[in-house]
Amino acid sequence: MKESEDGLVKVFHGVKTLEYDLALHEANRSAMLKALKELHPKIGETVEASINAASGDAEKARILFSGMFERKQNNVQKGRFGQALAQVLADGGTCVVPEYILKRYQACLPKGTRTPMTNPSPEQSAIISAPLAPVSVIACAGSGKTHTAVRRLAEMRRLLGKHRGRVALLSFSNIAVDTFRKSYQSLALEMSVDLNGHRVDIDTLDSFITRHVLHPHAHRTMQATQAAFLVTGGESFLSGFTFKPGNYPVGITSMQAGGVTQASTSTTRTMTKSWN
Repeated sequence: MKESEDGLVKVFHGVKTLEYDLALHEANRSAMLKALKELHPKIGETVEASINAASGDAEKARILFSGMFERKQNNVQKGRFGQALAQVLADGGTCVVPEYILKRYQACLPKGTRTPMTNPSPEQSAIISAPLAPVSVIACAGSGKTHTAVRRLAEMRRLLGKHRGRVALLSFSNIAVDTFRKSYQSLALEMSVDLNGHRVDIDTLDSFITRHVLHPHAHRTMQATQAAFLVTGGESFLSGFTFKPGNYPVGITSMQAGGVTQASTSTTRTMTKSWN
């Protein structure tokens, strides 16, 4: 592949994978372990103990990588770990960039440039300033989706002016939501967006649905006398609730995935659907 390089195509490669290559540096391992323990405290503690007992950067990198992504079961999800690590670094964690990544990055910069470009690219600008109409954007990792999404959010709110319509930026990841919120706060001030009445929602998808759909409206559909709320199934107070799929009551936490059952108490009648 290196022999196929030309004036437009350059090849940059690491030792194994990005996570392994990052873990070859002691400073990176500290940040990676912190991110891992935020996601999976027990796994993080076990992996950290194994790393402390090992010698040599290569062996420690192997243990960290295998302890997350080559487990017999319950591998750590790379996407979630990446988001957690990004947050650790954003909060001031140390990161040593592998040389091949640094060279690749510098090769993409205009000649004579040594610092990152802070202005949106023409493609990003087209998305940010697009009319208020449905649009679908598909982009790969590292293409600046977060940068673009936050600026698009601020621009949409600016275009709406004093209109009472709301703008929502939703994600499945709590870490991504935290990043969006911090970026939007600073950007809204920079763009002179009114933060007192900005009518912007930045949240996880499940929290958004719970707050704006389930809690205010679900009790009408369920014919309940109290507002509904969302549970994950592991809450301790659920141990006292039962339902009757047949002749005998069964603990509510035993409800099967995808099953729909009806439960009644003296104060509320609820319809519960569980996905585990």
